[in-house]
Amino acid sequence: EEKKAPAKAKKETPKAASKPSKTELNALLKADLVALAKKQGIEIASKDTKADIIAKLA
Repeated sequence: EEKKAPAKAKKETPKAASKPSKTELNALLKADLVALAKKQGIEIASKDTKADIIAKLA
C-alpha cells in the first residue's frame, strides 16, 4: 500500500509577502506603491517615479 502525502492547498503568495517581485510591483499603481513603502517605513518623495519607488522597495 502506497503512502500518499496529504493534499496541499495551491501555493499562493500571501498578500502580506515581505518582498513582492518586481513584476508584481510594476503591476501596482504609484499610489499603491507609496502606501506599501510607507507600511515598510520607507520614505518616498512625491517627485519619485514608480521606478524609484520600486528600487527602494526591492
